[in-house]
Amino acid sequence: MSKETDTLQQLRRRYTRPYLTLAELRADHLPHINTDRHLLREVAEGRVNIKISRLHPSKRAPRVINLPDLARWLDQQLESGTTKAADAA
Repeated sequence: MSKETDTLQQLRRRYTRPYLTLAELRADHLPHINTDRHLLREVAEGRVNIKISRLHPSKRAPRVINLPDLARWLDQQLESGTTKAADAA
């Protein structure tokens, strides 16, 4: 059983579902990315390293980000930002 991080606990308190839509992710965490298409391109090209899933296998199913994946990504962003800041000092 994995240990739930503080980040994941905060996300679970903030959101009522266990996932976010791409639009919610962009609005809350990536406001500089204006469209879902742009976000998907950033992910495909490796500039945004976050796991995007579908609610079910249909091509029409909405793409979502599960809260544990978002928490992991946010923690990685914090750590890489801290590391870069320490290296610059």
